[in-house]
Amino acid sequence: MYLKTLRKYTYIVTVILLLAGCNSNKSKPTESSTTEETKTAISPEQKLATHWDGIALQDSSLSKETLEQALADYIAIFPYVDDAKRADIVTKFLSKLKQHSGNYDYIMQQFDHYLYNPNSPVRNDLYYEPIVSFAIDSTQLNEADLFRYQSKLKLLKKNKVGEIAEDFSFLTAKGTELRLTDITGSYILLFFYEPGCSHCEKSLADFRAVQGFEDLINQKTVQAVAVYPFGDNNAWKGYQDKIPTNWINGYDQKQSVVNKELYDLKATPTIYLLDKDKRVLLKDTDVLGVISFLTKNGY
Repeated sequence: MYLKTLRKYTYIVTVILLLAGCNSNKSKPTESSTTEETKTAISPEQKLATHWDGIALQDSSLSKETLEQALADYIAIFPYVDDAKRADIVTKFLSKLKQHSGNYDYIMQQFDHYLYNPNSPVRNDLYYEPIVSFAIDSTQLNEADLFRYQSKLKLLKKNKVGEIAEDFSFLTAKGTELRLTDITGSYILLFFYEPGCSHCEKSLADFRAVQGFEDLINQKTVQAVAVYPFGDNNAWKGYQDKIPTNWINGYDQKQSVVNKELYDLKATPTIYLLDKDKRVLLKDTDVLGVISFLTKNGY
């Protein structure tokens, strides 16, 4: 099951990369071919809107494999459609799909699996938000499911790209209390971690291995702030030597991040990149996402 899911994730990422490559490497059309291409070209928006037209969604015997493959192809188009248009198209699709409850339930589960699961490389809060909103507004949910979706939506709407990140205080390894708003630097790397988390340690090692990244930290171009948000003081103290000495190592002793749900911590590490004004540049990203962003911006 794990290998099957991994292949599906890899398929979506590969399709996205292929589409991006095709879009960026197209040669300029000749005058004679322009008219014909105009006739036959289908925009990503049109592809998204018509994607399910040939699939009998009303057929309750439709295999889960067929539905999941179709959904993988569908998600692969998302990056190439304007946010507002994509949300509108997806909402219309769900309205149509809702008439077929069996397939609707399965596809909603798969949307959650691909777009919200912390282990999914294609997870994306922006893509998932209109799906959660539709579930809340347009379906008869039991009390438990309604609460679950409402809680998700609340977190999805927090710390969105372009918005100011939620402020909170934390204790540093030096015994001083700081707030996120106290941190200065062209960029702030916010790294929520948990002692003993193998993925956290792998991410820390990956950051250290990136040529030039240490220089950005030492020059204060990037201020790296590692925060343990779960409230075990002894665990935090016992793990301090694992955090790079040129990072700010913080402990949320009030557990504000978790108890007030200031950040959506699906798993650890959870990584954000902020600008100097604490505006979110990258939300729930990874090492590659941070390095790619910095590289594109001349660092």
